Amino acid sequence: MDATAIKAEGYIVPGASVGETPELIVVEVNTRIPNLEGLHDINYSFVPPNRLPNLVVHPSDRIGVTAIPVASDRVVAAVESDKPDNTGSNAPESGIGNVANLIIGGLADGPFDQVQLWTEVLQDTFIRFFDSGKLSFATATGIRFSPEGFEHFNKNWANYKDKPLLRSQQVPNSPEVIRRMGVIAMNAPLEVDIAAYEI
Repeated sequence: MDATAIKAEGYIVPGASVGETPELIVVEVNTRIPNLEGLHDINYSFVPPNRLPNLVVHPSDRIGVTAIPVASDRVVAAVESDKPDNTGSNAPESGIGNVANLIIGGLADGPFDQVQLWTEVLQDTFIRFFDSGKLSFATATGIRFSPEGFEHFNKNWANYKDKPLLRSQQVPNSPEVIRRMGVIAMNAPLEVDIAAYEI
């Protein structure tokens, strides 16, 4: 499990994404990355029929905690790392893609202010959008910046810390939350046939 900090009570502050927590855990604390506490909204969903609704009405609403509570007997090892995230160049990412990235980049130059986004992955175009002052908030499940994007983000964490929020995939991908919030959605097809049906 990637971590940017371990709190005194044993809670783990994750890195650039929120994933599932396995039974036995090896914690990799990356001291190259700033303590990202506050970037995450960790909530737990119970098994049906005891599952509760995700009470989110704005992208900035929090419904969980900022770090992952982990019982100490589940941690089998902790290691330190000072290596950057190995993302390589900012290749297309499922959940975003080139078309959506172009649109996000265009919004940074557009006439809209105080934009709030509900998306799956934050990529480099979001940095420019935040820096333009037009993107006030973005919810996602993970961050996939280029190495240069991560370096800029980490160095300027104090400027970004109140703008993005990472959640587990079940919340941003929840059809009920998306419909209720009235999200304007973009979806890039994997393939389009001659009659223009999405596949």
